[in-house]
Amino acid sequence: MCVQDSNNNDAGLISLQDLANAVIIGCTNNIVGIPNPCTKLANIPNSITSSLLEIDNQKIVLAQAISQVITDKGSSLILQGEPKAKDIFEIDEDIAESVNEISDNSNEFNADLGESSEDSSEILTPLPQRYASNDDMAIRDFVKWQEWEKFKKYYLNMHKINTNDRIESKNRIEQEEGRLDRWVKSKDNIFRYEEKDFIDAEIRYYRIKGAIYDLFMNSPYQRINTCTARLSKALYDYGISIKRLKGMESADLAYAGKNTNDDRILIKVKDMVTFLKESEHFGELETYSATNGANFYHTFYDESYDKLVLNKKILNQTRVDEIRQDNEKFHTNLNGKKGIIALEIEAWGDAFGHITLWENNDFVDESEFLPDKREYVFVKTLYFWEFS
Repeated sequence: MCVQDSNNNDAGLISLQDLANAVIIGCTNNIVGIPNPCTKLANIPNSITSSLLEIDNQKIVLAQAISQVITDKGSSLILQGEPKAKDIFEIDEDIAESVNEISDNSNEFNADLGESSEDSSEILTPLPQRYASNDDMAIRDFVKWQEWEKFKKYYLNMHKINTNDRIESKNRIEQEEGRLDRWVKSKDNIFRYEEKDFIDAEIRYYRIKGAIYDLFMNSPYQRINTCTARLSKALYDYGISIKRLKGMESADLAYAGKNTNDDRILIKVKDMVTFLKESEHFGELETYSATNGANFYHTFYDESYDKLVLNKKILNQTRVDEIRQDNEKFHTNLNGKKGIIALEIEAWGDAFGHITLWENNDFVDESEFLPDKREYVFVKTLYFWEFS
């Protein structure tokens, strides 16, 4: 059984199995009350195959939408007026029997698009999503937003940690009894990392697995900052492989293992900045200006850090206050943006700085560096790549 727009015989056939996992999209110019840009109104549930409304020997999607589809706001989708020709789909009864057999064996899908029950061997691969709008800019914005949400999800899968994660991590570390305590008390722990620091790092590397996990477990002190590894894994899961590009001859690329199809993971922020500059997906940066607010860098000071701060003691209070104020003011230049943000912070002896995602007016990982609460910590150079 297939459905086809009865007013457009050239539109192509779409199987009901694909239709059952489709998305209803609304745009400003199409549906009153739907904000610009286009937004997902609802997922069409799998059960649509068994409850299409029949009018004059035609079957339409409207009844299913009215009766069962729940919008992303939690309310039922209500359509007003009589069914129109564009809403009616013709049914090819010649292959109805075979589709019914497939329907009987298909798995129920979860509310989130694309998630299924454990046994997914019988599930058909959906067709690529297609959208319709008479507002080209709105549809581009919607697709861009959708891609950003996917990328952000991969990042948060690496970043977020809960209490159970920490319990399981401690149990893994303590398979060698007393190891966590030895890590904390070791003379190699020159930066005074605490139990929580080691546990949180172990969780992130465990999610990547492969040789990089073994490297951490054997020598955790130089790899306890995981911000670059988190972004590396998110980039790879999104479809951007980490490779040794120009200027990365001495970069620390770790073998990631089976969890990322034997690809590589970067460890250092400086190496990731170089990779992003050379990558065809992101590219070189120009200095920030009123006309360049997409891919840019901005340097807040040029003088030597030890002329400003020494051993966490402020040497030039006036200049430090000025730099910190500039850090805070620059926050407004990032409002409304989405992308990758890297910060060079000289106050840290164990890292070049920090790298994460930025969304609208804040860091996705909930860090605070514009400005940092600690007076001696401030950003020297900020790098930003807009997600597009």
